[in-house]
Amino acid sequence: MANYYSTTTVLSTNMVGITFDTATTSLGTNMIVEAENEINKWVSKRYNISSYLTTTAYATTPPILLSWTDRLAEGYMWIRLSRGSKESIARGNALIKDVKDCLKGLTLNEVDLLAVDGSGVSELSNPDNVLSTTDTYFSTFDEDDPLDWEVDSDKISSIATGRS
Repeated sequence: MANYYSTTTVLSTNMVGITFDTATTSLGTNMIVEAENEINKWVSKRYNISSYLTTTAYATTPPILLSWTDRLAEGYMWIRLSRGSKESIARGNALIKDVKDCLKGLTLNEVDLLAVDGSGVSELSNPDNVLSTTDTYFSTFDEDDPLDWEVDSDKISSIATGRS
């Protein structure tokens, strides 16, 4: 398994008080892969991620992807290592929620990826990539209360006239 955006060294540094023995390091590697897969699932909707999927990608990967992967993998680790501890589970869930909120912002075009040099990362030129929503759209027919709507008294003749 290759880790593209994070390492177990980063996890062990962030997870103060956790000893990274062989089993914990293996779990960390698996959680990094799981985090990377989750990040890629969201990011690939707007960006071409193939260039970041190399073992030398740390120098060119948008820094926020590295941060999100670190936090998401750490969240997964806290949950897996919790042994039922409510505090560990809550800590893990908080980290996971934070990253998922960021990823949702990315897909809604509220957040953009920046390259290492601070420039914007170019998006996919995909016609299926929706850059707007109808969240704030108000239909023409929403001009008054639907209870006040009436049927046009000469509707049938208007339709017949339109057909001729």
